[in-house]
Amino acid sequence: MLAILFTFEVVKRSPIFNILRVVSINSMFWQLASSDKIEVLKNRVNLFWSRIKRPLEDAVVSGDLQATETDIKDLSQALYFFLAGITSSFESKLMDEQYFTAEDMLGHRHISRLMNRYQWRKPISQEMMLGLSSRICDFLDKGHGNIRSCENCLAIGKKSDCRE
Repeated sequence: MLAILFTFEVVKRSPIFNILRVVSINSMFWQLASSDKIEVLKNRVNLFWSRIKRPLEDAVVSGDLQATETDIKDLSQALYFFLAGITSSFESKLMDEQYFTAEDMLGHRHISRLMNRYQWRKPISQEMMLGLSSRICDFLDKGHGNIRSCENCLAIGKKSDCRE
């Protein structure tokens, strides 16, 4: 849930983050980019995917989740595409507020339903997500240094192991 909730909070604070995310998946853009920039974009997309999949694999190893490799792939994909759709809808501002707002619990409800289709030792609750969102907000608001900088983003994207 961390990658998803972290993305929600960053998108709320930084429209540039979401613009870069949307641009990075737009083939009309990256086909015109230099090979170096294409490599950076590929690394970012794959790093983000691994930030969703790796914790699920870790949860299986630790016994917090009973799932097959296919279950992990299915859940990773469902969460990734849910996140892509919801952040694009939020940032476009075309959708009436009655259907989606940044503070709406609808997103948390969907995430918990997706997650709870699988066998977790402890079910994923909206309260759990609210607590984690609060901790993420504190980190982003009170964290040391410039957490949301281009330099940090690029440095993270160059790391080969998403656990770092």
